[in-house]
Amino acid sequence: MEEEYHYVGFDIHKKTIAICVMDERGHIKEQRSIRSTPAGLKSWLTHEAPRRWKGGMEATLFTDWVYDVMHEYNEDIEVGNPMALKYISSMKRKNDRLDAKKMANLLRCDMFPGIHMLSKEMRMLRRLVRYRNFVVREITRFKNYTTTQLMGLGIEYNSRKIHGKKYFARLLKEVEIPEEALHILTMDRHAIDFLQGVERGIKRRLLSNEALCARLHRLLTIPGVGLITALSWSLEVGDPHRFPSLNKAVSYCGLCSAERESGGKVRRGPLSKHRNKHLQWVLLEASKLGVQHNPRLAEVYEKTYRHHNHNAATIAVARRMAAFLLALDKRNTVYDPAHSCSPPIKG
Repeated sequence: MEEEYHYVGFDIHKKTIAICVMDERGHIKEQRSIRSTPAGLKSWLTHEAPRRWKGGMEATLFTDWVYDVMHEYNEDIEVGNPMALKYISSMKRKNDRLDAKKMANLLRCDMFPGIHMLSKEMRMLRRLVRYRNFVVREITRFKNYTTTQLMGLGIEYNSRKIHGKKYFARLLKEVEIPEEALHILTMDRHAIDFLQGVERGIKRRLLSNEALCARLHRLLTIPGVGLITALSWSLEVGDPHRFPSLNKAVSYCGLCSAERESGGKVRRGPLSKHRNKHLQWVLLEASKLGVQHNPRLAEVYEKTYRHHNHNAATIAVARRMAAFLLALDKRNTVYDPAHSCSPPIKG
């Protein structure tokens, strides 16, 4: 007789992991907590886990290491969308045991809102590109602080050259600056130089991956798509074939508005919060420069701008850029301006 199948819900926290084991009829077989460490989880997986089971957990800060440990023992593991599982926290009564139980029940009823998980290697590379974006934002903050200090001291400067090392060093020598302010500006410049070196090192590390470079080579043939846009697309999307249509990809990128339909009336809101925020930001920023290098993107911008406004036109350009990226990624080909490689976007 075949052994009974079980569904296991995990509610993961910094110190503990709540576990609920449920059978196919919805009866709870085990409910307990273990230490939230690789050793504690491996001990449960080795000695106490059911022989045939499927697991589910919510995507959190700790998802990566927990998923990797469990994947060594059972490949049938799902990670849930936190936005879709948000109803758990809205219940009148909420605790770790109930959260784990509800996730096990969702798995049993085949209603678990799973998300796509990249391979461990791709997740590590994605972590690098996200860290690179964090470093760039910090560089921008330091640069803004430099100009704020100069304006506060009443010092005139060339806004186009102020962040160049030679011009900045010459400026500090030519103008009279109080000793304390000079120390602040010098340390600020050192921080910028250090972070720029970190950013260059991250890009070198990413470009040392041969499989990733081959993919980037195709995507970079699209006029208006730069290295960071191509890197972000490749590492955030993973397998492009997981999107059955362009509309699914546009929705994942957060480039469509939320839809509310009731009583035959359809209402559209702002851009949906159910999205990959990292990819959304990169595509919107890239679309602002893409119109200067790609005539087809410029045409989309002008056509939309005539009937709407700048923001709507920028979003339309970002959608078309996503269409180019998805088409080339799926077909493993390079950009050909003579042929349309982007199906129309509905909505």
